Formats: sequence, C-alpha cells, structure tokens
Amino acid sequence: MTSPKNSTRKSTTTKWVQEINWSMLATWVTLFTTVLFNLQFQFIYRNMQQGPLFNTLLTEYSDPVILDALDLLEDFQKASAGAVAKGAGVGLGGSGLSEKGANSFGTENWQYAYDFLELQYINHPRGREIDHARRRLISWYSKVRLFFEFDLLSSSYLGVIPGERRTQFFLSIVEPLDTLSRAIDLRPPNPVFEFFREQYNLPKRDIELDWTRVPASLQFKKQEHDAKRRSSKARGAEQEGGKGKENLVSPAGGPAGAASGKSTRVASDVNEDAGNLEKDPVRSTVDGASWAPAGARPVDVEPDQQGRGEGSSGAHAEL
Repeated sequence: MTSPKNSTRKSTTTKWVQEINWSMLATWVTLFTTVLFNLQFQFIYRNMQQGPLFNTLLTEYSDPVILDALDLLEDFQKASAGAVAKGAGVGLGGSGLSEKGANSFGTENWQYAYDFLELQYINHPRGREIDHARRRLISWYSKVRLFFEFDLLSSSYLGVIPGERRTQFFLSIVEPLDTLSRAIDLRPPNPVFEFFREQYNLPKRDIELDWTRVPASLQFKKQEHDAKRRSSKARGAEQEGGKGKENLVSPAGGPAGAASGKSTRVASDVNEDAGNLEKDPVRSTVDGASWAPAGARPVDVEPDQQGRGEGSSGAHAEL
C-alpha cells in the first residue's frame, strides 16, 4: 500500500510538471505571436513606403515632359527612316549611310542614330532637343534602376514600373542613340540598358559603330580610335617584353629584341598620329551649310550655332 506521504509527494510533482508545461507553452505561443506580428508590421511598413514611391514614379512617367521626349525620339527615328527610303540608290554622299545600308534599311540599321551624331557635332538646335530628350529618359530609367538595386522597390513592381513593353520601347529608340554617342567619344556603354534587359529577359543587341556610316564631319575621330587601339597594343607589347626579360635573357637581335623593336615602332606610330591630330584634325566644315536626313528638305542652321558641337558631347559625360 502507498503511504499517504508518498501519495502527497507524487501529486505535488505532477502538479509542478503540469505548471511547467503550461508555462513553456505560453512562452512559445507568445514568442511566435511576437515574431508573426513583427513580420506583418514589416510587410505593412514596407508597402507604406513603396506605395507612394510607386505612385510618384508612375506619375513622373505620365508627365508631359517624358511623353514629349518619347514622341520626339520616335518622330526623329521615323523621319530618318523615311528620308533614307526616299534616297535609296540616289546620291548618298554626306548622309553617313552607305548604299548597302540604304537599300537594306530595317529596324536594326539605326540610321537615325548616325544622323543624331552629326546633329550633335554641329550643335544643331534639333540635335540639342534630341540630346536633352535622350538624357531625360535615361535619367528616369537610371533612377528606377537605383530604387530596385537598393531594394527600395521590390521586384514585384517590375511588371508595372517600368513594365516590359515600356522597357522594350525605351531600348528600341534610346539605346542606339546613347550607345553610338558614347562609342564615338570612346566612352563605355551605359549599364542601365543591360540592367533592364536582364530583368525582363530581353534579347541582347550588338550595337557597334560602323565607320562607313559615320558622317564625314566626324570621320576625324576614327584617327583617335586607331591611336587608342595602337596605344593598347603598344602597352601589351611592352608588358610581354618585360615578362620575357624577366624569364629569359636573349642576345640583341633575338626574339626579345624583336619584340622591343616592334613596341618601339608602334609607340612611334602613336606619337606620330597624336601629332597629326593636334596639327590638322580632319574635319569637314559646316559653315554656310545645313543638315537634314538623306532625301529630306535641309534645315537652315544659324551661323552662331555652327562649329560648337565638339564641346557639347562631353558636357554631361555620364548621360
């Protein structure tokens, strides 16, 4: 038989275990509720921050300034394409487009971008309008890109801001203008295009500067490109020559000597090209002339607006 004393001790122990279990359960429930509340609060707080930002960006895109910039670039693209179609096979000199390019004009020929390069160089009023529209659109898309990169906007908003169709249109009319403008000034491409292309899995386009289509007034820049390319080759040859000297001492006239002589000749050519650029840059004068797309009616250029285009392209290097 169980003594009353042992029975009392057993009931006390059972009661104590039950009290501990209930306390532990209450603790876990409180912890879980607190975590769930904090997560819900973070979600609501984040949406409260992103909502006004989303509304602001959407309102900015609908602003007449942005819409006018889009219309201006689209109209310029169509006007250039129409002028090329009319002038196909006729006198194309000075238009910046080869006869092959005019006959096979399509959406990937970007003739309007080459026309823009000439307008920008001669500081034509139309060129300034197009350049400002280009910068305005790139600035807005760059701002949106930063919001996504800094996680101020979640990726769930990508379907609306900026949206796949808007991005496709932006890339189709702005990327050729900006890429060729940067390429002719020896600047790297803007990363904003590649960022949005990756977000929407859009196909990559290889936009390269075709010197056979560059306007005659800008052909002098080809010498700068050639000089930079030769300079890069010269540095590579010097580095290879230095490695060869460290690993192998060859007699004069041997392979190391030949590499050194080659790098010296390349460096000499670079210096000679640089001197020629300083003395006599090959530029076609635009005084008294006017620009218009191939086959279109010329537009008069005011005398005080000519010849100042060289400095305009570098004024805003980042855009």
